[in-house]
Amino acid sequence: MKSNFSLSLTKVNAFISIVIILSFSIGCNLFPNVGKSTSGGDRSGTGWKVWVKTSPCSGGRTDWISIAKENPEFGGGGSSFQTADMLTSGMSCTKLSDNNCTFSQAMDSADKIRASSSFTKYCCRDYSVWKNTQTGEFTITKGQGTTGFGWQFEKGNLCCEEAENIAGKPGACSGSTQSGNSGNTQNTGCAKEYYVYEEVRTGKRFVTRGRFTTPEMRLVKDNLCCEEAGKLAGVPVTCNEKH
Repeated sequence: MKSNFSLSLTKVNAFISIVIILSFSIGCNLFPNVGKSTSGGDRSGTGWKVWVKTSPCSGGRTDWISIAKENPEFGGGGSSFQTADMLTSGMSCTKLSDNNCTFSQAMDSADKIRASSSFTKYCCRDYSVWKNTQTGEFTITKGQGTTGFGWQFEKGNLCCEEAENIAGKPGACSGSTQSGNSGNTQNTGCAKEYYVYEEVRTGKRFVTRGRFTTPEMRLVKDNLCCEEAGKLAGVPVTCNEKH
C-alpha cells in the first residue's frame, strides 16, 4: 500500500514538472522579450532618441537634454520628458518613430539642440544680479536673500546664463565661456558636461557627454571635465577642449 502511494506521488510530481516546463516554454515563445534588456547595458544598438526635460526646471543645458531609448521619466525621479521634436523639426533622433539612431547619432543631435534659445523656457529662474554701489562691480546670487550691505539689486528671476550676460561674467554660474555650453566648471575653464556611468552587471565604465538612461547603468559621477571623466572611468577619452 505504501509502495503504491509512493509510486502515485512520484507520477504526480513528474506530471507537475512537465506542466511547468511546458508552460515556461510556451511563455517564452509567446513573449520572447519579457525579462530581457532592450539596451544591452551599453551604448550599442539603435533606437536612441533625444529627450527634453519639461519639468521641473533645469539648472543647466546638460540636465535639460538627455539621450535614452525609452522615456527617462519611466525610470522614476519625478521629472517629465518629451521627445526633442517639440523643439525642432527635421532633425534625426528626435521623434518616437526614430528607431534607427545609434548612440553617436543621437549625441550629435543632442549637442545641437542644447544650444537652442528655447532653454530659457525651461531653465531654473533662481538667479539675481547685484551691483556694488562703491565699485560698480556686478555679482550673481542664487536663491533668496541679498548679497549684503553696499550691493544694489539690479534684476532677478533670471536663468544662470541670463544673469551672466547682464553681469558681464561668462561662466560665473554656468561654467560656460561659449554659448550653449553650460556645464558647471566653477571657473576652472573646462566644460563640466561629462558623465561617468557604470554597467551594473560587469562594472565596466563609460564616459558620455550628457546624460543617458538605461536600467542596466548607474551614474557614478556627473559634472566632470572631459579629462576628469576619463581618469575616473579608467578609459581613454579624446578631449578637444581648451583649458
